[in-house]
Amino acid sequence: MTKLYLRDWRTHRGLTQAALAERSGVHVITISATESGRYTNLRLATLEKLARALRVKVPDLFFEPPAGRGAKPAGKAKRLARRRARG
Repeated sequence: MTKLYLRDWRTHRGLTQAALAERSGVHVITISATESGRYTNLRLATLEKLARALRVKVPDLFFEPPAGRGAKPAGKAKRLARRRARG
């Protein structure tokens, strides 16, 4: 399977793995394993659920999200940005 840019799209949308799991109905373990490369053969139905939750089309998942507009830091990067903003 070609590289899937799931983590990139998820962070681009500012979602955690848990939030994406909740929105998509895909188990968080599946999302984590896919992002880490342990799962490489997802069913089309799973890809469709993830794409719908990320507001993209399935083919978009195989390309990097656009830089700039709409990109939001997630997780550790988000916490660091908040700390810097506080001073």
